[in-house]
Order: sequence, then C-alpha cells, then structure tokens
Amino acid sequence: MPVALDDYTSDRPGVVALGTFDGVHRGHQALLHKAANSAQAGQVSLALAFSRPPGNYLGSPKPMLLPAEKKYRLIESIVDHVVFAEFPALATMSPQSFVKQVLCQRLGVRGVVVGENYRFGQQRTGDVTLLKQLGRQYEFKVFVVKAVAWRNQAVSSTRIRRAIQEGQIAQATQMLGRSPLLHGYVVAGEGRGRQLGFPTANLAIANDYVRPTQGIFAGVAFLNERPHPAAVYIGTKPTFLKNTPVIEVHLTRGEFPPLYDATLNVCLVEKVRDDQAFDSPQALQAQIQADVERIHDILSPMPFSETCY
Repeated sequence: MPVALDDYTSDRPGVVALGTFDGVHRGHQALLHKAANSAQAGQVSLALAFSRPPGNYLGSPKPMLLPAEKKYRLIESIVDHVVFAEFPALATMSPQSFVKQVLCQRLGVRGVVVGENYRFGQQRTGDVTLLKQLGRQYEFKVFVVKAVAWRNQAVSSTRIRRAIQEGQIAQATQMLGRSPLLHGYVVAGEGRGRQLGFPTANLAIANDYVRPTQGIFAGVAFLNERPHPAAVYIGTKPTFLKNTPVIEVHLTRGEFPPLYDATLNVCLVEKVRDDQAFDSPQALQAQIQADVERIHDILSPMPFSETCY
C-alpha cells in the first residue's frame, strides 16, 4: 500500500527511485527496476513519487496519464513500497535540506536512482552533480539511468500525452509499454446508442486527465477487473447536431449492467476512424455496425489482461 511521506517508517535502509512517474512509462520503469535490482539483502526498494506533476501547482498544469491509485499500483508491481508526497510540501526545501531531511532522515536511503536530467530542491537548483556530492557526504550511492529512447528521442510523459491527444494510440502504447487508459465514471446519457441498437455506457472523465482526439477506437473495458472488447466513441454526435463532447463505450460482445456512478477503466488499442456527420440515423447505424465488425477483427487475436493499466 502506498504511504504518505510523513507517515513512512522503516527499520531497513532503502534504495529509492525519484520522480513524478506520471504514466509509469518505459523510462520510469527503467528507474524502478534499477531501484529494485540495486537493493541488497536487508534493504528495501522504494519510489518517492509526487501525486501530481509539479507544473500542476505552478500555473502550467498538464493533463495526467493515470489516476494516482493506478499509478501507485503499477509502481508497486516493481518496487517494494511507494511513498508519495504533495509537491508544495517539498517545493521550498533547498537541495541540501531535501537530501538530509527527506532522503536520509525520513527514508534512510543507501541508494538513490534518478534520470540523467533530474533536478530537485527549491527552484530546481539541485542537479545530478550536486546529488552525487551529497551522496558522498551522507554515504549513499547515486545510480543515474540513461533515458529510454523511442524513435531516437527520449520517452517522456509529454510525448505520450501528445500522441494520445493526436489519436496516435500505437505510438503511445510503444512508449508506455501498455495501452493508454481512460479512467472515469459512468453517467446517464440520452439513450441514443440503445435506440440505434448499440447500447453504451457514458464515461465522464475529469479535466485533470488526458483526452484523446475525437474518433472511433477499439478498446478494452474492464468490469470488476475482467476485460471486455469494446468500441469507444469520442466526439460531439454531429449527426444529431450536438456540440457537447461525450465518451461512449459499447461492448462488442455483451452489454453493460447498470453502472451509474461506478468507476470504469477503458484501455485504448487503436483508432479506427475520425468522427463524422451522417445524412441520417440509418446511415450512422450502418457505419457503427461496420465499425464494430472492424473492432472485433482488431481485438480478436489479442490476449486481454488487466496489465494494460
């Protein structure tokens, strides 16, 4: 279970990976695996993570890739413990105070794992060089992990956000190491999908999370942790002259039970087509049927697993 920094106690020294870990992408995974593999007998592997990116507190918010509970779950699949902190609680600490009070006194580190461009402390004045100097002073090792590259550029949360927002789901998947996630709550809709013969659950996503471009997507919906192939519509229903963005999820094999106010997780696998207006509901109905058949072909060979989130 993740634990708040102020509540963390341990009688074992730790090796800690540092970062926000938004998305827990392949670059983050490299840091976490280094911490797990560097912890020696009698030591514990840790991740110290911010619950939200620092920019979300500094006037430059970024839509998050994962809710905190999913992020921590993925991190804990690699290291022993997740320790989380809110950025404002640490923002005014000098680099030296952060190392002494947080890393040494609170976490009891014997090893620290960071990326090549890691910055820390008030106004990001600490860097890897200073961290190594402080490591020698306080007797802990510093492990610097090279960035994981994809298409000759470092994997980053920023690149992944952009790929998702542009509907480049395959690119996002390559950088994440799993399919990107839509996480939200089921809300009441107009019942239009049921009228057309394709009942849907309407998914409300908080503005804090990244939202893909409009279109039709092949996806996997999780009900009680069990995966179900799904067609995902993101758009404004232009055939019916609507202008309110919606996300609708249709199970291609089966139907949703009543889910209002329930949490729903949907992994996106592939974009099928753009959103578009049709001349009639009947023309839309025919296109939805073709979309569902196409999505079935995309998803049929895939071994579904909860590991996509």
